[in-house]
Amino acid sequence: VKLYKLLTKMEHLLKIRKLYFDDILAGRKTFELRKFDRDFKCGDTLILRVWENGEYSGEAVKCNVAYLLDIADFVKTQEKWCILGIHWLWYYNHFKEDNNDLLCFN
Repeated sequence: VKLYKLLTKMEHLLKIRKLYFDDILAGRKTFELRKFDRDFKCGDTLILRVWENGEYSGEAVKCNVAYLLDIADFVKTQEKWCILGIHWLWYYNHFKEDNNDLLCFN
């Protein structure tokens, strides 16, 4: 079971503000600071979906997690945080979930 967990890559759907989203697409932002409340691992995929005014805009970017840094190694906080080194792979201008199936259109 442990070997299976090591080999299994996860896909995480996460919200992101438009400002940070645009910086990822422009190549200026190659990391994500996130609560370490999920089982993030190197090799996982992030789907970062633009969240504006209480709803998703439809824009999303698919990223690969290339590096994981646990903030607890440096700073003691009550909540766990991590920095994820990311490389974006794909941009979606129309992204939605329909009955738990992901539909992506460019």
